[in-house]
Amino acid sequence: DATTATDGAALLADLDRLGLQNGASYGPVVSGLLPVTAIGKAVALKSLQSITASPRPVHNTGSVTSQGDAALRADVGRVAFSVDGRGIAVGVLSDSYNTLGGAAADVTSGDLPPGVNVLSEYGLCGLLITCIDEGRAMLQIVHDLAPGSDLLFHTAMGGLAQYANAITSLAAAGAKVIVDDLLYLNEPMFQDGVVAQAVDSVVAGGAAYFSAAGNQARNSYESAFVDSGEDLCIDFIPDGFCDPIFELVGDMHDFDPGPGVDFYQHIT
Repeated sequence: DATTATDGAALLADLDRLGLQNGASYGPVVSGLLPVTAIGKAVALKSLQSITASPRPVHNTGSVTSQGDAALRADVGRVAFSVDGRGIAVGVLSDSYNTLGGAAADVTSGDLPPGVNVLSEYGLCGLLITCIDEGRAMLQIVHDLAPGSDLLFHTAMGGLAQYANAITSLAAAGAKVIVDDLLYLNEPMFQDGVVAQAVDSVVAGGAAYFSAAGNQARNSYESAFVDSGEDLCIDFIPDGFCDPIFELVGDMHDFDPGPGVDFYQHIT
């Protein structure tokens, strides 16, 4: 994943000339596969602001068979309101659809309808990353909930720009409901990155968007605010004095669970 302070398309063109494969841009972000031998030339580009390895995305998956149809009372709703999703296309974003095989058998068994529109499958499954066809599993659940809906799939693999473009591609193909289950750990936490911006754009166009959320189990942190007794002051004017109006941000949280004080969250 690479970013630019100017034009993402221009950075994409520069990186393409250095051998970038499977490249895509969304706003100021470019994603793709860059040869290791080209890294030195890439960091010298005037169009480049930063470049980093794209982390392997995390699946927000469950460990048991879903009982979503009953839990959401979709089974009741289909009867009570005489609806089955007909006329509403549903798009799914995940790793892959049929890299393991079995999609045809799912259609034969009735777990999937014929004619699932696969806009893009990830072509590097088994080479750079293991894919588990989580997208097809999600579509099976959607088909249980709304058996009349048209179904679409687009891989969300390949980096942030690829993910953002996949979102807009599903909406452009007619998806009125879009759901994902992938999280890139380099998506910004405190402001909207390109993935969130793409979500905002399709929602503004009339789509409903649902994202699987997880707390990453034991790799997470949760706590009520603990006042450390120390103020956070950003010294815009380097005079050694904290202006309470312009420079005082607020009280800092204490991450230390014991009697000590620690302003920092340590990550191993």
